[in-house]
Amino acid sequence: MSSAHYLYQNLSAMSRIDDLRLFYNHTIQPELLRLEHNRKRLIRLLIFSAVALVAVFAVTLALNILPITLALCIPVVLYIGYLLRQIRKFQLKFKPHILNLVLDFLDNDIHYGTLKYDPEKEISREHFEHSQLFANDAIEFDGEDYIYGRVGEMDFELCELEVNEFSKVRNRVDNVFKGVFLHSQFQQDFAGRILIMPKALRQYAIRSIKHFTRQNASKVLVQQTHNLGFDEQFLTYATPDASVSRLLSMEMQDSILRYQDSTGCPVYISFIGNHIYVAVQQDTDMLEPFLIQSNVSFDLILEYYQKIELLLSIIRDFDVNN
Repeated sequence: MSSAHYLYQNLSAMSRIDDLRLFYNHTIQPELLRLEHNRKRLIRLLIFSAVALVAVFAVTLALNILPITLALCIPVVLYIGYLLRQIRKFQLKFKPHILNLVLDFLDNDIHYGTLKYDPEKEISREHFEHSQLFANDAIEFDGEDYIYGRVGEMDFELCELEVNEFSKVRNRVDNVFKGVFLHSQFQQDFAGRILIMPKALRQYAIRSIKHFTRQNASKVLVQQTHNLGFDEQFLTYATPDASVSRLLSMEMQDSILRYQDSTGCPVYISFIGNHIYVAVQQDTDMLEPFLIQSNVSFDLILEYYQKIELLLSIIRDFDVNN
């Protein structure tokens, strides 16, 4: 990719951030201030509750009467459950209000159609399994923060996802995947299948690679001209009928490398026919508000914006180059 193109991209990104700051000042900040009032009220409730619970336990220990101690356990547990529900209620109220505003700003871009958010919906288990990115026997499949819409000519959906399976060898539950999972679909049909894995994590992907290669797939090199980074960081497997050179053009290699370098998160990608799947592995939740500190911050909104926009940029680049 030329230096002139990189310069154009950087200038365009700076302009968008300036626009976001104006949008923040006029639209997002007033909503954040209203939600900040709710957060402070919740903090006061938590402080009062902590003091009250400590006092109750102190009196119980001082009396040292077992029936009273046991009798207090039930209301204390119920009250702690009530507090946890209040925290969850704040989180569920915060994210739809703020993220919908961020998405409203994002879909003003000519590349995006209307973007929508559902805090509790998830990508289907069928799509996760169809991706062939993680060969597993999942016993737990939990998702949230579902965002969907259109990028160029491509519909997409993404959500935060955590998938676990039971390990017969270790007799415990092991994590299969935790992070952001994205699914999109090309308008045109593509033959074959392509699997892209981070080379540094190959030892954790042995099952997936073996499962994929049993379908007549083999390892391929996609290195093109001056782009030497892709094959150094990723393993690529493809079936003989897959359009590797078209789907993984030099621009697409740059886009994938740029995303992984920008986030520091491992990226897994597969093309199954005209479906594209992207899994970004990360331990922390992508879109969580603060509870202890204030959320009235442009930097917080900028972080939300950049995380979502960076993910969608992969789909946008696929749309532009195909």
